[in-house]
Amino acid sequence: MYRLFQLSCFILLTGFFSLYAQHYTSATSGNWTTNSNWTGGTAPPISGQTWGTINVNHNMYFLNGVNYNFGGRSF
Repeated sequence: MYRLFQLSCFILLTGFFSLYAQHYTSATSGNWTTNSNWTGGTAPPISGQTWGTINVNHNMYFLNGVNYNFGGRSF
């Protein structure tokens, strides 16, 4: 019975976090912060993105002098 409870909690929490995960995919090459360069019309945030995925399938560039931080990694 305890294992069933553990499994139920795991499934519930996994589903909960996947609902709030953000997923971004590039639609065309260009500036990272241009919304139209991403499917869905929204560019990924430049900081604070610690969940979800960012799929870059095109040549994207960053503006000079801007520090981008994704999941603890800066570019």
